[in-house]
Amino acid sequence: MKQQILIIGAGFGGMWSALSAVRLLDQHQRLDVAVTLLAPQAELRVRPRFYESDLSTTVAPLGPLFDAVGVQFVQGSATRIDAAGRRVIYRDARGAQAELNFDRLILASGSQVARPPLAGIDRFAFDVDSLESAQKLEAHLQSLRDKPTSQARNTVVVVGGGFTGIETATEMPARLRAILG
Repeated sequence: MKQQILIIGAGFGGMWSALSAVRLLDQHQRLDVAVTLLAPQAELRVRPRFYESDLSTTVAPLGPLFDAVGVQFVQGSATRIDAAGRRVIYRDARGAQAELNFDRLILASGSQVARPPLAGIDRFAFDVDSLESAQKLEAHLQSLRDKPTSQARNTVVVVGGGFTGIETATEMPARLRAILG
């Protein structure tokens, strides 16, 4: 029975872990180890660029790459890690519970924004934490042209001073000019 390296996450960390593992296994002619990657989708989502208006350039398919190098992709989201039992319980794309066994586990699941329970935050606050939330922001920005001109319509507040926050803040005036004229 083959040993199993299981990687959770298809971001930069997960993708490079899978490719590096396969490369090292190939260099050492280890045919007794399989590499499996568990993630919601077989695509690299370039999260640091989700502030951009054209989100199509921020997603790259990983399925063909994984197929070419021999990484098994499993679509789903980990819900529990049983370290003692060396297994990961996950929900597949249909929502059914399943499990994967491992000999070695690489946790590269990334993070997600934590929204405080504040009144109105879901209506008035946007983020670029995921592709879906970036698409929601873009739809909101595009909808501004249909609203009456006002100081509120033309005001954007960016919270966060990291690289993405700075890039978002510097990109926003040009994006608003393109939308609002």
